Amino acid sequence: MNYRGTILIVGMLTASGSVAQMGMGSGGRGGGNGGGMGQRQAFPQVDRETLIMTRLEDWVTAQPTATENKTDVFMFPAGEDGSNWTEALQQEAYNTTAGMESAQRVYELRSSGDQENCPNYVSEVREDDPENGYSTIVWRQSCQPGPGTTFASLHKVVLGNDRLYILSKIWKEKPSGRIWRRWENIFEDIYVCDPTRDEHPCRPIAPDPGNATGAGGRSAL
Repeated sequence: MNYRGTILIVGMLTASGSVAQMGMGSGGRGGGNGGGMGQRQAFPQVDRETLIMTRLEDWVTAQPTATENKTDVFMFPAGEDGSNWTEALQQEAYNTTAGMESAQRVYELRSSGDQENCPNYVSEVREDDPENGYSTIVWRQSCQPGPGTTFASLHKVVLGNDRLYILSKIWKEKPSGRIWRRWENIFEDIYVCDPTRDEHPCRPIAPDPGNATGAGGRSAL
């Protein structure tokens, strides 16, 4: 599968420090010597600006869709797919910065459009600070398109130097506070780096976050 090199999903580290990766070659920086225990740390194998995330246990990646402007990748919990789902994770990677001057501008545009299209819309900005040298924003939102129906989502936008990245975790229900916090923790570990620019360093690969749907794993609270 061709992921156009804009998203790298790393799997659990093996004893040898190898990673499972999608959409990137083996160029860029390799592992380095790390840590107080003298263990070898593994770094993402990328050679340009890339969004990095750890593979989510028991989640399945659907066939990506690509246009001239961007690539969309959807992930679903095991047993669900695009025609039958209760929650999903969408990754949008634009091939340019899409004319955006800040991540905050993406929030303004999307929030305005969603407010017009979905009744009882509410949103809450959770983070609005640069991350790894990039303009970044994280927000929650929800709306009720019909009686007894709720859509809720958590979004993270990173405006890179070369591309625009948008993550959306979507539920067909209102999540509990615990689930919101779990996914905010997961989103904290998803970031953009560029090994060709010192101001956007790639960091050692984090442990696998475990099952993001249930308990367990480093990101679960």
